[in-house]
Amino acid sequence: MDFHAHQEHAKEGTARLIFLLCLGTMAMVLTLSVLASAWFYVRLGADIGTKVFLVAAPVSAAGILLSAVVKNAQVRNGGGRYLAASLGGWPIDFNTRDQAERQLVNIIEEISIASGVPAPTLFVLRDEPGINAFAAGWNSDNAAIGVTHGALRHLTRNELQAVIAHEFSHIANGDTQVKTRVLGWVYGIASVAILGKILLRSLRPTGNKFTADIRAIVVIGTIGSVLVALGSLGTWFARRGQAAISREREHLADASAVEYTRDPDSLAGALLKIGALGEQNQLLTPHAEEAAHLFFESPFTTSHATHPPLTQRVLALLPSWDRRWPELQAVKQSVNIRHDISLDGAALPEIPGLPGSSAEAAQRIPGISSTPLGPILGTSLVLGAAAGAHATPNEPGPGQLFEIPQLGPPTSAHIDHARHLLANIPQRTKDFLHTRQGAVAAVVGLLVSQDPAIRPEELGRAGELSGFDAQSLNDASTVISSLDRALQLPCVDIALHSIRETPDDFQQALVEVVRNFTTSSPDTDLFRWMLRRVVIRHLTDGGDDGSMHDDRNLNSLHREAAVVYSMVALFNSAGPAARDDAFLAAHRSAGLPRPSEIPTGSAMSVGNLDAALDRLSEMSHDSRIAFVEGAIAAIAMDGKIDIDEAELIRVVADSVRLPLPPLLPATGTKIAGGLAA
Repeated sequence: MDFHAHQEHAKEGTARLIFLLCLGTMAMVLTLSVLASAWFYVRLGADIGTKVFLVAAPVSAAGILLSAVVKNAQVRNGGGRYLAASLGGWPIDFNTRDQAERQLVNIIEEISIASGVPAPTLFVLRDEPGINAFAAGWNSDNAAIGVTHGALRHLTRNELQAVIAHEFSHIANGDTQVKTRVLGWVYGIASVAILGKILLRSLRPTGNKFTADIRAIVVIGTIGSVLVALGSLGTWFARRGQAAISREREHLADASAVEYTRDPDSLAGALLKIGALGEQNQLLTPHAEEAAHLFFESPFTTSHATHPPLTQRVLALLPSWDRRWPELQAVKQSVNIRHDISLDGAALPEIPGLPGSSAEAAQRIPGISSTPLGPILGTSLVLGAAAGAHATPNEPGPGQLFEIPQLGPPTSAHIDHARHLLANIPQRTKDFLHTRQGAVAAVVGLLVSQDPAIRPEELGRAGELSGFDAQSLNDASTVISSLDRALQLPCVDIALHSIRETPDDFQQALVEVVRNFTTSSPDTDLFRWMLRRVVIRHLTDGGDDGSMHDDRNLNSLHREAAVVYSMVALFNSAGPAARDDAFLAAHRSAGLPRPSEIPTGSAMSVGNLDAALDRLSEMSHDSRIAFVEGAIAAIAMDGKIDIDEAELIRVVADSVRLPLPPLLPATGTKIAGGLAA
């Protein structure tokens, strides 16, 4: 499946959408102006009618444009979370005690780790009885996924996983950015019909009689009806435009979901249940009109639906389907919420030092408007989970090797591997990292130097910068560092989701805290350098408002690529003697000319590496792929990849915003579970 070709085709669909939106706006403005002019022409004469037309056209166009601009500003500032909340979504705490929501969290984390895409903010549309889901946001770091109450109620775990995989593919392939950008302009057109509906709704009688006089009722009713009719005209064009950019994306997202799960039956099962619900599956939210293209299945059944016909989607997955929808009663009886989650109706594990359970602690954190961090997050965080002497990050065991990565979407093998990784992380650790306090303390504690000679001093400095006391940071860092090395980056992924749930100004303050730590170079402290890159990149991208660039060419950034390739080549498992060969292998694979020299010494400073990766992150999709393939060639030159190389290649790919699934263990190796021996 050529996802880049899909993106190029999507750009053509977006151009068609813009044309149709402009056409719809022009049709509405022209019709409204003609009607207003005709009315005044009949009432007051030709001269007045002409003047009214000249005034009505710009005024109505300005009104539509203003509505679109205001909505776009709201979407730009709020991203996926704003859209999810506006559709009636309620955020889900990842330490939720609700079994259906807990199951959804497990699925989200599995697919997140398997795909290399950060776990989005989760919402449930509690007032929606139908089966549906959506994804929205500017990028993977501020994306949100919403699921209807009906989906949690009716779908089996495998069916729900297939639906979530479909939504994840929209995030990974950049569809959500286009769809999010479209929504504001569609709303501008739909606002005319919305205004008309508001006017008509105001005419509803109070009690058994109208409170307004008959003339006002006629005038308001006429204006409202005209606005609804005009809005419907514009919406017709908007709906056609939504379909232009949405239908093929949905086919490709279905195919991608099957590639994730290797389970077409489950995705087809979800679609069959939607078909069984029929008209009952329509969305109740009043914003369904402008948000239709965001959803897993269209809330409309007209010929201009934003999705391919349901029958067509099912047949693509199940060619032998007899075109019969299951009985509605069968749908209601198919509820299959797993009950093997180890909650047993009791409270979540207690974390000493936190107020009540970890889930309650996460809910009690107030809004954050200033630094330092300590007064907000708490400074007396003492952990029983891994108390005692600080444990340095575990070294890989002998023979712990990984397969050479293949760029592309994750497969069912990656899903299985992610499930295995999550199963080996102690539940107590996951519960702790699901809290914002625990996540911040654990990550900040890990970012200070592991060198015992300078760690106490840096812990004290980190405590001053972050507001935590040094002992709390030290104890919290061991929650991750005491685990098997292969489990540490997945734990960081879990923690980053919790950190991204803090207010924006807190995240900005935390980025500055991280930047102010004593910088560490890869050759002296690889894990800490990688962690620093991951934290800064993801928290910075979380503030994206759709304006980030992605159009630079790798050839124009060959100097920056050489700096990064030199660093990657240093860590090839064949040893320093093979560095030159690995460096040249990277250039050959990326299609770059042979450089005159290999960057060394001061050229490899942390500042230069950060600057190089920041510029490389602005490359086009093709250039990102070529760049990462070069990095893979450098570490795979000797045909084997160890844990350092496996983590390094993922961090380099992540730094240029190219999600890379976790590297699969080579045959004959396995990941240790739980705490270090």
